[in-house]
Amino acid sequence: LAECHARQGRFDDAIDALRSALDLAPDDDDAAQRLISLYFEKNTSQIQALEQRLEQEGQPAELLLELGELRSARGEYAEAIQQYRRIPREHPLATRALVALGKCHLALNECHLAITAFQAALAGQPTVDDRREALYQLGIAHARLLDLDTATATFQTLCQECPEYRDAADQLRRCHLQRQDTDAFRRAEVPFDLVAE
Repeated sequence: LAECHARQGRFDDAIDALRSALDLAPDDDDAAQRLISLYFEKNTSQIQALEQRLEQEGQPAELLLELGELRSARGEYAEAIQQYRRIPREHPLATRALVALGKCHLALNECHLAITAFQAALAGQPTVDDRREALYQLGIAHARLLDLDTATATFQTLCQECPEYRDAADQLRRCHLQRQDTDAFRRAEVPFDLVAE
């Protein structure tokens, strides 16, 4: 059934059918490999459809962002970067695109370019979610460069703005540990205690 759906280009139905089969036979390695293959085929089909729409409709930012996200999901970061850079800075989706651009640069270990993108996203008018993601990724980029003071300050800001964001608190504690600042690690002001008693 899954193959029939896949031949008709109905990838969601094919994926659902194969998932159901895997629920009944979770050790079926061939079915698991085929499921991975179907996700890739679906992604390829979506990319081709978006590229056709871009040719027909010009360069709408929404399509560029979606194409960048699909390319990024495949690990095609350089191609995704090209799409994100084509979105005009004055467009309402520009901040989201800058965050995505920074994440691609970070995935390529281009930390300085990532930092520039995250700072540009924060300089605009980001949504709460975009601001949270930009701050988190900015802290990660600084930590990768071993700029632990800036990383620590970034994660502290994020913990103050979003006290429920456990990952930021975890990263803040990691920065303190990496700096071998165990006193600051123990007294890091976060809304819960992650230190083993």
